[in-house]
Amino acid sequence: MIHKGPYGREPEIAQSAFVHPSAVIIGNVKIGENVFVGPNASLRADESQSTITVGNNSNIQDNVVMHCLENSSVDVGENCTLGHNVILHAPCKTGTHCSIGFGSILFNCTVGSKVVIKHNCSIDNIEIGSNNLVDSGMIIGGEKDIYKIRELDVKNREFAEDVLKCCLDLAKRYKKIEAEIQSKYQ
Repeated sequence: MIHKGPYGREPEIAQSAFVHPSAVIIGNVKIGENVFVGPNASLRADESQSTITVGNNSNIQDNVVMHCLENSSVDVGENCTLGHNVILHAPCKTGTHCSIGFGSILFNCTVGSKVVIKHNCSIDNIEIGSNNLVDSGMIIGGEKDIYKIRELDVKNREFAEDVLKCCLDLAKRYKKIEAEIQSKYQ
């Protein structure tokens, strides 16, 4: 479901993006080219001066929640994967080529490019530099926890790249099915 927000802003969704019919997109949301938005995802930029931006070729899986408070934004870079049940709450920004694992929660943070945050992490009040890894289950609550972050290794980088490629292929296949259904009933 795609809705205008209470401040009159409508979502902007690239023609090549696939948004599952059960996803909810409300307000000042911009979704780039070739993006996959899975079932039951909720992207709400419905408060005053709030924005959500999803970069090209990104993968927003089932039950992802993005929300903004007034005068804040969630920005997801290009070529990113947000796994099932991820929550990004503004203010929050990721660089490019990031992978956020199942059930992780990010709030009030900036994540550099080529960062992998594995499953069930809680990230708050920190800036994570590029080319880093946060292992599953980590709680990062500010600079005092910087020691928990380590350099991204090849195995985790390659896994993140494989997941992204698979989901981008799914987006293309879903768009093809949509076109076939539309032409069948015209």
